[in-house]
Amino acid sequence: MRRRALNPHCAGADQTYGFRPSTEYGITAPDPTWGRFFQVRPPAAYRSTLRGEFVYPQAFDPA
Repeated sequence: MRRRALNPHCAGADQTYGFRPSTEYGITAPDPTWGRFFQVRPPAAYRSTLRGEFVYPQAFDPA
C-alpha cells in the first residue's frame, strides 16, 4: 500500500497533488473565513505577477 505524505502547512491537504495555501501565491479567498482551506495548484505557466482576489464567475457565484 502506498502512503501519501500530508502537507503539514495545509489542513489535511495531500501535497501529492501540489495544492498549497493560496496566500503563498498572493491569492485571497472570496470569503476570508476560509483561511488556509482555500488552496491553489498553480499551473506550469504560473507567473508570480498573477496575484489578487479570487472571484467566481457569475454563473458559479455562491452569493
